[in-house]
Amino acid sequence: MLVFRGRNVLQRVTFLAAPLLVVGVLLSQRQDRLPPADRPTDPAASTPRLMGPPSGISPEEWHAARVDFEGIVDATLQCGAEEMPAYWRLLRWSVRQPGGDSDQNAFGRISFNELVNRPNAWRGRPVQIDLHVCRIAECAAPPNSLEIERLYEVWGWSDDSRGSLYVVVTSELPAGMSVGESVTEQAMVSGYFYKVQGYLAAGSAAQTLPAAAPLIIGRMTRWNAPVAAFAQTNELWFGGAGILLAASFVFLLSQTSLIRRRNHLPQVRPKAAARLESWVDSYGADLAADGHG
Repeated sequence: MLVFRGRNVLQRVTFLAAPLLVVGVLLSQRQDRLPPADRPTDPAASTPRLMGPPSGISPEEWHAARVDFEGIVDATLQCGAEEMPAYWRLLRWSVRQPGGDSDQNAFGRISFNELVNRPNAWRGRPVQIDLHVCRIAECAAPPNSLEIERLYEVWGWSDDSRGSLYVVVTSELPAGMSVGESVTEQAMVSGYFYKVQGYLAAGSAAQTLPAAAPLIIGRMTRWNAPVAAFAQTNELWFGGAGILLAASFVFLLSQTSLIRRRNHLPQVRPKAAARLESWVDSYGADLAADGHG
């Protein structure tokens, strides 16, 4: 309890509480800025989103799409002929996206595990992914009524997929984004979940079980990774708060040591001090009487 004695109690408490307050504020801001896909989700809460057709799709169109979806087989290495009607239907939906804010609000952020583990529930549903792009392949599109000439196959991962890959099929890349086997780009994908695509990672043996990649058909826009930027700034603030907290404890420990030393110094009792003062006065008077003054 010696730490809190003296006249500087408020100063010491403030010096100790300041870094704790900074850390608390940063933690609360971190929770507020987590992307929706990284937060725990209640499966029951997401169920209403799976009722009825997606925004902008008529009930008749949705019924026809569900018939097409019956031909899809997940986790295969190639898309079979029976899967192509659903492929082109979702590509048509993505091409006719208006692209406005109201339309983008219909695309929800769904976790990687949710898409892989419940593909039938999310088939044809609008989803949005913040993608770290690592590979982009280009190919000529077969003759089609959409007049699409080129298609792009984009591979990348999200923050919540922990290195596991997504694959995106799109008819158009964001301006300035180049094709290549090794790409470092960031993009936001707004599209429709098609299937779980199987793939073999580079260097895998032939008998290796395929890995699973959610396949999204849709559009891409550039993404500046605001969450990652905040995380870097957050680390700097936490480092500064830690240094300030350490300095606070060092200061308080030094104050404690000084107070303890003061408390253990020998004290002159009042009566002894009075006798000493009287002796000094009488000795001075004797010197003056003897002519030494």
